[in-house]
Amino acid sequence: MPATLRLAETAADHEAIYRLRYEIYVEEMGYSFPGVDHRGRRLADPLERPTRRLMAEEGGQLVGTLQFNWGAECPFTEEERRIYRLSDFIALAGDESTMIASRFMTRPGHRDSDLPARMLDAMFAFALDNDVKLLVADCRPHLINNYLRLGFRTYAKTYNDPTVGMLAPLIFVIDDVAHLKRIKSRLAPLFRSKRPGPQDEIVAKIAALLPQATPVRLLSNPAGSPDWMSLQDTLVEDEVSIFHGMEPDEVARLIEMSPVISCASGDRIVGQDLAERSVFVVLDGAVEVMRDGKSVALMTRGAVFGEIAFLLGIDRTADVIAVGDTKVIALRERALNELIASESKLAARFLLNLARIACLKLVEKDRAEH
Repeated sequence: MPATLRLAETAADHEAIYRLRYEIYVEEMGYSFPGVDHRGRRLADPLERPTRRLMAEEGGQLVGTLQFNWGAECPFTEEERRIYRLSDFIALAGDESTMIASRFMTRPGHRDSDLPARMLDAMFAFALDNDVKLLVADCRPHLINNYLRLGFRTYAKTYNDPTVGMLAPLIFVIDDVAHLKRIKSRLAPLFRSKRPGPQDEIVAKIAALLPQATPVRLLSNPAGSPDWMSLQDTLVEDEVSIFHGMEPDEVARLIEMSPVISCASGDRIVGQDLAERSVFVVLDGAVEVMRDGKSVALMTRGAVFGEIAFLLGIDRTADVIAVGDTKVIALRERALNELIASESKLAARFLLNLARIACLKLVEKDRAEH
């Protein structure tokens, strides 16, 4: 039987959600949220306010949850208004037509099923039924491709959350059916059926507020991207490059649809002890590697980080902080695993390069200590 979806109603429902959050965010992902109840193994919200929480249940067990705060029944905080630039849009849409989505999670065994899509569909159906015009959220930049495919857009600068690290704000313009059709979003049929009439005039006004250049973008056509030029020097010449021995078309397949992230000085790109396994390449600028609060390395253009967590399947071993304005590309764990499963020759070359990079770092560390 597929998981059933419903909104949390009772105190017991909300407590079950808080316990699932603890299991995933604290125990699995390693996040150290302030105020977490370790004794009770629960992670509640810091603010008590009206919140809609979606529950996915299977066999009597909670297997997923997603929450959203609707401006018609829940006041937004000043921090939310700043992070999501709500003041830019509220004059057009109003609080009552705006929602903030957060705390989206499923148990590991359900992440590759249709459950995450069904949960998002339920949230969008609620938005459409209640005349919501704007939905905002955020995510870790390396996950952004999943949301852009649905119809979300990047529009504001990334920000540093003290617990999670760097996050990218996202916006979904509910009535922009033309955008959904243009990007071939799987949500287009749902929105066409709910919004069969002409496009709301507010959509054009909101779209005009969205910037053309954003801090996070995808290499949807690597060879045609200016960021491709930043990779050229690392393709063949450097024998410890992540791309050593690869042809340009192979590199293009490897990095296609990977996010390029523009970081400000001090942005924490990777957090020590967190369960995240993307591999990053520095395109411009520099990053500093910090272990237990101490600086252990400075990495510049062409350098790779995150390979240890990816290769060994362990938590991050250090913080990585942007030094000045820096640009990195994130090679997503899932995309790399799909490459390993589908293109054995290219995957073998990529993994060999990663192993060389990891070994070189160990040799350099040993020399420095002796």
